[in-house]
Amino acid sequence: MKKTALTLALAFGLAAPALAQDLKIGIDSAPYPPMSWQEADGSFHGFEVELAMAVCAAAALNCTHEGVAWNGIIPALETNKIDMIVSSMTITPKRQEVVEFSDPYVSSNAIYIGHKDFVFDPNDPEIIKNTRLAVQTGTSHEDYLTRKFDGQVDLKIYQAQDEQLADLVAGRIDVVLSGRMGSLAFLSSEEGKDFKALAMVEDETYPPLKIGAAFRKGDANIAKFNEGLKTVLQNGTYDEIANKYFDFDVYGMPKP
Repeated sequence: MKKTALTLALAFGLAAPALAQDLKIGIDSAPYPPMSWQEADGSFHGFEVELAMAVCAAAALNCTHEGVAWNGIIPALETNKIDMIVSSMTITPKRQEVVEFSDPYVSSNAIYIGHKDFVFDPNDPEIIKNTRLAVQTGTSHEDYLTRKFDGQVDLKIYQAQDEQLADLVAGRIDVVLSGRMGSLAFLSSEEGKDFKALAMVEDETYPPLKIGAAFRKGDANIAKFNEGLKTVLQNGTYDEIANKYFDFDVYGMPKP
């Protein structure tokens, strides 16, 4: 009979070899290229998908991806349907009340996207008053715009990034506030050829966003994930993955 390493270890009283822990990574089921998207065969692809798997491998964690609607992704974590979230989730004090984050793996400014001929200044009250401004619900961008304009603007709220971009192309809205990385695929596409970043958020109350993996509070796997992230940052794996998707420093911080 074939004996496994674990069987032999138990038989001879040896220490059992470390086995990779199985973990489910929750990822927004809506496409958010180049960060993540799902193919027709159910497989997930994108920068965050590749990075998460590399970090898991370095940390001896056996990880798989699970698509979850964005507005239910934290409840899915809390109810143990998934074990972590790696889905462009910004580290914020509000979220830190209910989840615990890993070290950040991305740092990024938020940008306003609109038609290349659209005149826009986020600091001009008259322009803002006449701008149909949109944002995705449950994001740091929504919190920022709600705080910045304090009811002076009728924000249009969307459930997913692709929905608001579709309405932008159709002319139903004028400007979208979004993350820089999640907007690259649209701006470089045929559909987005007439659109551009109209302005970058430059506000000391809303610095570049730091994105991390979210875990249940007190989860020992946070330390493992952080060690795995440190490893891929130091051995060049992070840059190798990032260079497939970006032509700028997506990490945006000093590397360890």
